This record gives sequence, C-alpha cells and structure tokens, in this order.
Amino acid sequence: MDKIKKASIVTGAVVGGVIGGAVSLVGTLAHNKFLDRLGEDIVDSTILTASITGNALSGTAHLAAGAAKRDPQHLSSAKEDFADVGRGLLKNFKTNMHLILDNSGEILLGIKDRDGRRILNGAKTLGKIIAISTITVGAVQINTDNDSDAETKPKKAKEKAASTASCEASKEPVETACRPRFRISRKLRRLQKRKSIDCTEK
Repeated sequence: MDKIKKASIVTGAVVGGVIGGAVSLVGTLAHNKFLDRLGEDIVDSTILTASITGNALSGTAHLAAGAAKRDPQHLSSAKEDFADVGRGLLKNFKTNMHLILDNSGEILLGIKDRDGRRILNGAKTLGKIIAISTITVGAVQINTDNDSDAETKPKKAKEKAASTASCEASKEPVETACRPRFRISRKLRRLQKRKSIDCTEK
C-alpha cells in the first residue's frame, strides 16, 4: 500500500507544479512577489493534500483487504493510516486557524493604529488561504518566513537607529559631566598660582 501513498504524492507534486508553477511564473515575470510566493504555497499545499489523500486511500485498501481476508495485520495498518489522516487534518486545521486569527488581529490592530502595512500584510495572508483552499480543495500550507523577513527588515533598521540614538544620548551626559571637572581643575590651578604669588610677595 506504500505504492498508493507514493503515487498520490507524485500526482500532487505534478498537479501542484503545473498550477503553482504557472502562478509563480506569472509573479516572476510581473515582478509580483505575492504571486510568486502564492505559487510556491500552492505546490506545498497540493503535496500536503496528496499525502493526506494517499494515507486515506491506503487505509481504505488495507481495510478492504483485511475484511476480505480477515487479516488483523491489514486492519491494524488501516487504523494507522486513518490515524495519520486524522492527525494531519487536525494539525493543518490548527495551523490555519492560528494564521487566520493572527492575521485578523493584525488587520484590526492596523485599523486601530492606522497602520496600512499591517492591514495589507494581514489581508495578503488571508487572501492566500482563501485562494489556496479554493484551488487545492484540501489542506493549506503557507510559508510565512519570507513575509516575516520582509516585515522584520524595517523593524531591524528602526531598532538600529534607536540603539545608535541611545548610544549618542548616553555619550552626551558623560561629556557634559567631564566638562565641569576640567573647569574645577583649572580654577584650582589658578588659585594655587595666586597663593604662590602672594607668598613670594610677602
């Protein structure tokens, strides 16, 4: 029954490669990063859907063979396959729910803070989920690493600017604190000179 799983994954990779590859190609030619990443996510989601489907088909085949031959080994294999299907669907559902809730929250915070970038990023991810679920009619797998990298670049720049500003601010009081000491030392030297002059005159 492993052949069924492998065949399903290969089929999913081929279908995802055709659809996702076409979308990604359009994004590359149009210099549209959203479409390019959408195509990659379509490929990943199609393969994931095919993997879950392969487990379901393998479980069904094991169940049919176990019932016909009354073989407990086929029945236990069927249980394992169906358990894998359930775990895969549950994990994917939880991941997608987290994505939906997080990005919905980002949109609301963006509206509250009047931050257009937050609203746009949240809307893009939700749009990806809707588009991929419509195309693949199954599991959805989205890689958010690229989006997070793009978001963290301006944040890192702001942090660097803030750190340099704080360093410069921290240097200022040190310099100003040193200046009075120089002034005091100069006054002491002048007083000592005056005292030495007074002593010589006497």
